[in-house]
Amino acid sequence: MKKAIKILSLLMLVLFAACKKDDDTKSSESDIVGTWKLTALTCGDCTSTTEVNGTSITSTFKTTGKDFTNEVNFKSDGTYTSSGSYTAVQEITVAGSTFTQDIPIGDFLGEGTYEVNGDVMTTTASTGETGDATIISLNAQKMELKVSVNEVINSGG
Repeated sequence: MKKAIKILSLLMLVLFAACKKDDDTKSSESDIVGTWKLTALTCGDCTSTTEVNGTSITSTFKTTGKDFTNEVNFKSDGTYTSSGSYTAVQEITVAGSTFTQDIPIGDFLGEGTYEVNGDVMTTTASTGETGDATIISLNAQKMELKVSVNEVINSGG
């Protein structure tokens, strides 16, 4: 059986709080350098369509985060490392039925490089996977990022 999952307009809002910054300056690339703790994660208005034997099944879901122990260290040489974990709480509705599941998430960024161009931060993990995040707000105390995903996953089974 071939299963295709299409995630449309998955919007994640990720909030980081600075561990050791003490001044409130205008947003700039240098404001990213330092150690940040993940403090919030939300994902809303998400749709997933799964195709099984030619029949499409659509579900909606939203996700929030809890139990954050993540830290990300953005270094001035354009590299980053992260550690810690969090739990994603996912509420899924399929065919009128809603259920909730907790999903433990390990080291979500790993290590790699980052680059900031305007209000977009691009990360490249050591695995080669890249991702873009729009910087919604950035100051010495808080960095708020928005990530949009539109992805098709094919798997056989």
